[in-house]
Order: sequence, then structure tokens, then C-alpha cells
Amino acid sequence: MENKTIVIMGSSNPMGDTYDICSAIVKKTGFKFQDLMELVIMPYDYEYENSDDDFIGFMRHVVKDYDHIILASPIYWYTISGTMKNFIDRFTDLLTKEKATGRALRGKSLQLISVSKSDNCPEEFAMPIERTANYLAMEWKGHTHFPIDEKEICERRLESF
Repeated sequence: MENKTIVIMGSSNPMGDTYDICSAIVKKTGFKFQDLMELVIMPYDYEYENSDDDFIGFMRHVVKDYDHIILASPIYWYTISGTMKNFIDRFTDLLTKEKATGRALRGKSLQLISVSKSDNCPEEFAMPIERTANYLAMEWKGHTHFPIDEKEICERRLESF
């Protein structure tokens, strides 16, 4: 069976804790991996003067090759990282300028991974991503939090992948 899952990491630390969790998942599952810091993705622009960056090309690739998307982010100030927020903000392009790519997200599934030192993940952390999935008619597969200072919990949660 062909693996149709991609893990997209948005972290300011390309070799940090979030990367370690993503690497463990990728090693276990064979999922594909993309670090957003390796792409040039400009902030959302109402005038679309950012259209020559990597966002649209990357999203065309994602909708063509993958059925399940896992977003991975450290918890920064109770929410997703700025890198991930910038990426999600650009989904607006998929609703306005690049509608065919946006429509191709329908029926795909979306999941969220968060990483922090402890198991105190804000209750509302996943809500914006879940609502994004619902708005785009994607199947929401839930949120898994990895408290990296609690190795036993991390190992149990890695088993679900």
C-alpha cells in the first residue's frame, strides 16, 4: 500500500524537539516530511504580490500526492508557531486565487501534533486547526500532544502512529 501521508513541521528550530518527534514518526511510518523553514513562504498578501514564493507550488504537490496531512508545531505562547501560522494564513490563497487547489483539499484528512516540555497543552490549542479542517471540508483526525520531558507519555503517544 502506498503511503499518502505528509508531516509538515513549522518550527523556528529545525533540529529541536518538534523535529525529534517528527523524525520518530517518519522513521516508524515512512511518512514524508517537510520542514516549512526549508521553503520560502511569504505572509498572506491581499494583493497577491507573494505569488512567486513556494506556497502554491508546494500545496499543488500536497493535494496531488497526499491524502493525509499532519501539521506539527511547538507550542509558542499557547498557540502554533509563527511559521505554522504564516503557512495556515496562506490557505486564504486557496480560497481566492488558487481555488482548484483549495477544492482538492476536500475529503483529505488533517491532523495536528504539538510539542512542549510538559503535558500542559492549552485546551483550545487545536481549535483553529480543527475549524480550518472543517471549513475546508477535510476530515479532522485530531490533535496529539507530545510532552518531551515526559518520555513515557511520548512513547505511548508515538504508538498511535
